[in-house]
Amino acid sequence: MSLKNALYLAFHYIFWGKRHLPLTTVLAVVGMAIGVASLIVAMAVMSGFESTLQKTVVDIAGHLMILKRGAEDQHQALEEVKPLLDGYVASTPFLFLEAVLAEKGQVAGVGIEGLDEKTFPQVLKVEKRVQEGQLSFIKTNDLPGIVIGKGIAKSFQLKVGDTIRLVIPISKGYGGSNFKPKMKKFVINGIVSFGLEEFDSRYIMMDLNEAQNFANVEGHITGFKIKMKTDEQALQASLRIANEKGQAYYISDWQEGNRNLFEAVALEKWIVFFVLLIIVIVACFNIAGTLFISVIRRFKDISVLKTMGASSHFILKIFSIQGMVLGALGTFFGLLLGLAACYGFLYLQSQYGVISSEVYKLDKIELDFEFLDFIIIFSASMLICFLATLAPARRGALLNPVEGLQYK
Repeated sequence: MSLKNALYLAFHYIFWGKRHLPLTTVLAVVGMAIGVASLIVAMAVMSGFESTLQKTVVDIAGHLMILKRGAEDQHQALEEVKPLLDGYVASTPFLFLEAVLAEKGQVAGVGIEGLDEKTFPQVLKVEKRVQEGQLSFIKTNDLPGIVIGKGIAKSFQLKVGDTIRLVIPISKGYGGSNFKPKMKKFVINGIVSFGLEEFDSRYIMMDLNEAQNFANVEGHITGFKIKMKTDEQALQASLRIANEKGQAYYISDWQEGNRNLFEAVALEKWIVFFVLLIIVIVACFNIAGTLFISVIRRFKDISVLKTMGASSHFILKIFSIQGMVLGALGTFFGLLLGLAACYGFLYLQSQYGVISSEVYKLDKIELDFEFLDFIIIFSASMLICFLATLAPARRGALLNPVEGLQYK
């Protein structure tokens, strides 16, 4: 008998038998769907966390940060390493300062980054993250303009147009105690959601020249932020410079500051996958149990088929296909349920902020549906389902026709 006949009988036993989709069959499919849906949501969230973190870091810090150790003038540093930057796109100088924000009876430590207003938009993608105001450092009433993180605005109850006072220590010599505070007022031109808690709560952007004047270091820069064509090229360039230039340069790629977190997420993603795969395994046992019941109820049918010349291999194919169809149904509905749950998660995230930025660093996660994840989930589910169907299918295939005809 042909495969076509086996397919017909398998579908007949599932959908057109004496009992249309009994409760045990429905529960088996539902269990499979829940297991697959759990895998879809978990993998989408974990992949999304990793990709969102990566994209956020690149947007607000660039692919690479480079400076020459012990050099008074950092402007030549970029030209010296450019030949090693395969995939170089653009760069911008920056000056980093530690400061104290004192406003409305509150004091907090903040980080100031002076940026070249002409070149930094080519390297950093901050414009789309502006929540209020604009990404501009123009002066207002002779006060320099700045852009602050939304966490600072929330903590100090600040809004666009407000003025704040920043204080930095100015060195008077080489002694550790020879510092004097310098205070200056600035006006807030924009409030930005950087996406990372540490930036939102303590990061301030201003014009590079204003930062240099504020710190009395005219012409001085900390280093360069660099944009590459791809994230992978940035990692390769970082290794290449480290190998060829040794300790002469300090270079940090987008992965450096969060390396432990990236590695933990990559590991946890597959740990979660294998843990949730247990749900699929349990669901496949339910399908196997349903198939055993189907085999027992059809002892007489199996015996009749065997007396008509059907081989044990043909009977094995009938019930294996039956189990695989139930598994495929569960997997299909699981994919739909998983996608629905993912969009539900995005809705809850946008409406109720279910992600705590203090715990996860990010204030939101963009789910990432990777095609490879779908293939792995589908393949693993169907493989487990196939293995689970072998025992009951084999029981039906080995049935003695004489024994089967005893059942009514």
